[in-house]
Amino acid sequence: MDEWIGNEFPSFSFGDSSLYYYFEKRLIYSLKRHRYPVLNQLNALNTLVNVSLIRAYLSNEKDALQNTTAWLQELWHINEKYNHPLHFTPVQMGSSLYLYWFLKSQSFQFKEKINDFNLEAEAGRFLEQSLDMCHMGRGYYQAINKMYYLYDDFNDNQIHRNHALQMAGRDLTHEALIKLRSKSRR
Repeated sequence: MDEWIGNEFPSFSFGDSSLYYYFEKRLIYSLKRHRYPVLNQLNALNTLVNVSLIRAYLSNEKDALQNTTAWLQELWHINEKYNHPLHFTPVQMGSSLYLYWFLKSQSFQFKEKINDFNLEAEAGRFLEQSLDMCHMGRGYYQAINKMYYLYDDFNDNQIHRNHALQMAGRDLTHEALIKLRSKSRR
C-alpha cells in the first residue's frame, strides 16, 4: 500500500506559469464547491484578488485581471455581512482594495467597473480601521464589543495572529493611506 490513491499532483518546474493556473483553478473550484465556513471563503477570495493584482503588476498580463473586479466585489459583500474584524482583519480587506486602487491609478484597464461601493472611500475606511485596531482606538473597541468571553484568558491564537499581522503592517498601512489621500485630493 505504498501508492497514493488521490489525485496526483502534476509536475511543474520552478517559474512555470502553469503552476499559478493550476492553483488558481483549484481555488476557484473549491470556492464554488465549498461555500462554508465563511472565513475560509473570505481568505480564498482575498488570495485570488491579491495574486491576480500582483501578477498583473509584475507581468503586465491583461488576462490576469479578468475576474478580479468580480472577486473583489464578492469579497467586499461577504465581508460586510460577516463583519468580524478580529478574524478577517481590516488590513486584509484594506490592502486588497488599496492594491486594486493603486493599479487603477497606474492606468491598468479593468474590464468591469465597481458599482457596489466607492473604492477610494472603502480602502481608506478599512486602512484607518486597521490603524485604529493597532492603537486600541475606536475600531478596536467596536470589534471587541460583540465578543463573548469564556473563562480562558482570551487564548485565541487566530485573533492574536491577526492582530500581530495588523501591527506588523502598520507602517505600510500608514503609507498606503497617505498615498490614497494625496491622490484623491487632486
